[in-house]
Amino acid sequence: MARKKDQPIEEYTDEQYALISTPSGYAAIRLGMKLYPWQIEVVDSLIEPGNSALAACNEAGKTSGVVAVLILWHMEYYPGSYTVTTSASNRQIEHQLYPAIKNMIRGWKGWKVTEGRECRVTAPNGSVCISYATDDARLMEGYHVQKGVELDGEALENSLLMIVDECKGVPVTILDGVWRCRAPRNFFASSPNHADPVDQFYDLFHKEKARFRKSDGAHNLFLCSW
Repeated sequence: MARKKDQPIEEYTDEQYALISTPSGYAAIRLGMKLYPWQIEVVDSLIEPGNSALAACNEAGKTSGVVAVLILWHMEYYPGSYTVTTSASNRQIEHQLYPAIKNMIRGWKGWKVTEGRECRVTAPNGSVCISYATDDARLMEGYHVQKGVELDGEALENSLLMIVDECKGVPVTILDGVWRCRAPRNFFASSPNHADPVDQFYDLFHKEKARFRKSDGAHNLFLCSW
């Protein structure tokens, strides 16, 4: 069931295409990745529209193994979609996220990566990912569900994904801007803030504590989905 490295999605079998409808299946079939069980749990928490927050230690694989997979799955499975990501620092975007994405899509025809103050990935199906670190909440507004997009002949109503990486260091005004976009899917990830745990990232778990759960494994992971 593994793909060829440059095999276009249009050449997949029906069985393969069904598998990539989930982020974990997409990672396995389209990207040739073997995710850890906790990574599968996290990415698949956004199969249906909703919100998820992940707290995990540094170097656990949040950016390269979760965020990058979610970006490419959303871009390719939902043609014409927008994915918007922000982080506490451009360094995280330029030195972690985009190198991972470029490695994953190497050899894919029609894909383009542009790096700079605003990093961007464009796909041949019209999907776009925009990534930047910012302290201006207005730059996070104005993104909304795209209208008039169809998937398999049906109107697409969940074609916007907002991702906040290094969430503990992102100003509350930026997070407010993210919520104002009213995206069908939102994902927040960070390592815990042990020095000052009382912040909006902490609140995501506290306010949704009925849905909070700890994942088993060596990385002491915490996932909340609602």
